[in-house]
Amino acid sequence: MRRITLCLCALFLLPACTEPAETKPAADAKTAQDGAKGDAKADAPKDDGLPKAAELLAASVDAVGGADVLESVKNFHLKGSIAAPKQNLSGEVETWWEGGDFYMVQTIPGLGINRSGKKGDVIWAEEPINGLRKLEGKEAEQHLWASSLMLAADWQQFFDSAETTGERELEGKKVYDIKLTSKSGAALTLTLDAKSKLMVEQSFEVHSPMGSMPVTIASLDYRDVSGMKIPHKQVTDASLMKLTQELTVVEINPGVDASKFGLPTEDIPVVSGKPDPAPAKAPDAPAEAAPK
Repeated sequence: MRRITLCLCALFLLPACTEPAETKPAADAKTAQDGAKGDAKADAPKDDGLPKAAELLAASVDAVGGADVLESVKNFHLKGSIAAPKQNLSGEVETWWEGGDFYMVQTIPGLGINRSGKKGDVIWAEEPINGLRKLEGKEAEQHLWASSLMLAADWQQFFDSAETTGERELEGKKVYDIKLTSKSGAALTLTLDAKSKLMVEQSFEVHSPMGSMPVTIASLDYRDVSGMKIPHKQVTDASLMKLTQELTVVEINPGVDASKFGLPTEDIPVVSGKPDPAPAKAPDAPAEAAPK
C-alpha cells in the first residue's frame, strides 16, 4: 500500500536539510489534475519480455488485500516517529485522511512544526521557512498523489501513462520498475517485488520553493491491518541525508473531523484533525438543604 504511509514527511523535511537544486518551470497542478482525468494508457506490447505495467499494478492491488478492501477504507489516522540520525534530528508525525482529503502535522525539535492539508481543490502547507501558503504547480501535484489511498489502484486519476521500464535485483530479490508520467511531465517510479507484487520502493523528485531533488523511499515491514498489508517503516534516501519513518499507530475508519483539513485563516487556525471530544457533562447541582 502506498499512501497509508508517512511519505509526505519527505516533502517537508528534506528541503530543510539539503542543498537546493535548480528548479524547472512547474505546470499548474489543477490543469495537470484535470488533464489526468482523461484516458490514461499503459505501455503498449513490446518484445522486451517484461510484464505489462497495467498487469503489475493490478497484481499489486491484489497483494495488499484487493479492491474491495481498499474501497472499505473511508478514513484513517496514523502516528509515527521520524529520524535523521546524521543530522541528529528526530520527531513525530501524525496524519488524518478521509476521502482523498488529509491533514498532516510533523514536529521536529530544532526545525519546528510543519503542517499540510488538502480540502477539495485547495492544497496548503505551513512550515517555518516559507510560512503558510497555498501550493501550486508540481509541488501541489505531488500532494495530489499523496491524497491517493493507493496509486496502484487509481493511478489513472493522476498520471497519463504507465510503463514497465526494467527488471533488476534489489537486496537479493527480483523487482520491476514502473514509471508513471503525468501530463505536466512529472514522473514517479514504483518498484514492485516480482514475487509478492508489494511495492518496495518509489522514486521521484521532491519540489519545493528551495528547488528540487531526487529521492528514493523504501517501504519495509509490511503488516496486516484490517485485511490490508501496510508498510510500517520507510527509509528515504536523498543526496545528503537518510530519513527513517516508522508507524506506531494505524487506525482504519476511526472517524475524523475533515472540516479541519482546509487552509487555515486567522479565524480558523491549524488544529488537530481529530474529532472534537464530546462536551463534558455538567455536574449535578447540590440538593438544597431541608429547612430545620
